[in-house]
Amino acid sequence: KLFAPVEYVITQGVAPEGLYFIWRGLLRVFVLEHDVQKKIDYFSAGGFIGAEALFAPSHATFGVRNALTEDFCELMLLTREALDSTLNTCPEWEHFVLLVREGVGRSEIDLNQLAVTGVPKAFEDSFERLEKELEMKHSAQKRGGLKREKRRSTQEVDAEEAEAEDP
Repeated sequence: KLFAPVEYVITQGVAPEGLYFIWRGLLRVFVLEHDVQKKIDYFSAGGFIGAEALFAPSHATFGVRNALTEDFCELMLLTREALDSTLNTCPEWEHFVLLVREGVGRSEIDLNQLAVTGVPKAFEDSFERLEKELEMKHSAQKRGGLKREKRRSTQEVDAEEAEAEDP
């Protein structure tokens, strides 16, 4: 998505479209308190904003900060729907995202922190465990596939030998 200078990408109190990855440009991110900009930060290429759109419970999704373009910006957007659709193909990742969403819902993960720094370290550790479980699962599936192939090959040889014996 392309944004012109001085255009709001995210508005505090309004649900963001999704997670924006900054490809080009500069964004000013801030919290507005009593018409005064506070906690001002700047994000450029390689940064991201709007994580709360992906991880907050769907009924509570809202922008925790404002994001205003400083110049022309080119952003890539990942919507919650696109993420959820992709997660359906990987149950382990889907489980991880659900853990984070539950953490936000139970106030174990601060939505402001999530928006600023991403997923907390404690949940990264959970993700690493899930990743190891996934590797083990794939190894087991691969071994199971090799055993099936071996069984099939043995059955084929047995069938061929039986055919050779039958004139």
